[in-house]
Amino acid sequence: MMSSEPEEFPIESAIVPLVYAFHSLRLTPPCWSCEGHYNRSGGLDVTFSIEPKICPTAKPELKKLRDDSRIIAESLMTGLKAKSRLRVDCIDRVLNPSKPPRVS
Repeated sequence: MMSSEPEEFPIESAIVPLVYAFHSLRLTPPCWSCEGHYNRSGGLDVTFSIEPKICPTAKPELKKLRDDSRIIAESLMTGLKAKSRLRVDCIDRVLNPSKPPRVS
């Protein structure tokens, strides 16, 4: 269980893939609380918050929020991998102009 109050915070299980995606990218470490975490010197590290953009008059639906977090997690990983592959291919062409391009 990721929460001491799963009934009050039921979206947490849907966030796991998104947290995993951020962790796997090693660009910005995810944290479990909105307060942040202490670093080795005892100060708080900089943290970022991801929030849904919801019209103030709309009532958010949990299923849609869960679906959105899953889609973001999936596209974050696949999108970054695809862009990375394109960048590596571009560097390969500069470094090895006579090498034929890789077929994906």
